[in-house]
Amino acid sequence: MQKFLRRTVLGTLKTFGAFSLARESDWRRQRLLILCYHGISLEDEHQWRPFLYISRQQLERRLEILRAAFNHPS
Repeated sequence: MQKFLRRTVLGTLKTFGAFSLARESDWRRQRLLILCYHGISLEDEHQWRPFLYISRQQLERRLEILRAAFNHPS
């Protein structure tokens, strides 16, 4: 139930542009973004503990997305 509610609220916020407003605000541009992960899988940890571990491939994809976003002229 909690997961469903969280996804519903986040989906609604995204639909109405709340994430874009926050991302493009002056407030956000003046702050440092820090990403934290519990752990990166060495083998298959992300399969049995997905809330604690991220696969190397998924981490690489996320870093590529960030790299592209910050290299894109605004």
